[in-house]
Amino acid sequence: MTTTTPPGAADREGITMNGLRLIRRHAAAFGRFAGLGSGVTLAASAALVLLSRWIPWMAVNALTTVASTVVATELHARVSFGHGRPVWPAT
Repeated sequence: MTTTTPPGAADREGITMNGLRLIRRHAAAFGRFAGLGSGVTLAASAALVLLSRWIPWMAVNALTTVASTVVATELHARVSFGHGRPVWPAT
């Protein structure tokens, strides 16, 4: 019994259409992750500089660190990975 393979099938080295789709989906999620993370970091840096005029640096640094972590976590959950609103597991 002889089987025929499409031309160029050996050149692909096992990458299927599902594999390419998965790679694209992960690449898109990584792009959203990096973009949102960069945006939150830039916003936190701007807030740090602006708030440091009225509040001591150490306090502003702690405040912006906590706030940017919460905001970035929420954005990554909702936008980057598309899980919607994160909820605590039921105990």
